[in-house]
Amino acid sequence: MSAKGSEPSKGGRPDPGAKGRSAREEAGGRPCVEPLPVDQIIPGLLDTLKTNRCAVLLGPTGSGKTTRVPPALIPPCAPDRVLVLSPRRVAARAAARRVAAEQGWTLGKEVGYVTRQGSLVSRGTRLVYMTEGVLLGRLRQDPLLEGVGAVVLDEVHERHLETDLALGLLREVREA
Repeated sequence: MSAKGSEPSKGGRPDPGAKGRSAREEAGGRPCVEPLPVDQIIPGLLDTLKTNRCAVLLGPTGSGKTTRVPPALIPPCAPDRVLVLSPRRVAARAAARRVAAEQGWTLGKEVGYVTRQGSLVSRGTRLVYMTEGVLLGRLRQDPLLEGVGAVVLDEVHERHLETDLALGLLREVREA
């Protein structure tokens, strides 16, 4: 990520001597998002989810699975929230910050995070990154996940007992 007011050099790192707009901003001050491999398959993924309600997405690190797919789920899920399960609190916070920066959103307004150590969400937050324990707590309080249009299980290959439990409970929610 570039520091504010610096342009990336050819190596992709910010050039501390460069002046002007951030590498993530266009001339109009809006975020400039570089295309990622997952961008090409998002329309097909959304079509698949219309008929199947469930999909598995595999891709290499850095392809945009965590930061591009969840925001794409917001319009089809309106007015409900999209929850993203992250295996670690640092990952949940970082992903929420990254999405806010890429989309030009305010962290805590359109996108936020909830971890055991804290949260940054509001009533209007549509995309929430959360840890496994937080999702399990939410499922205990609200077994049908009222007001939730989609749940994304990110990094599910990092098998934890909490992830397996959440997956089983979410299957029950989907079938209800």
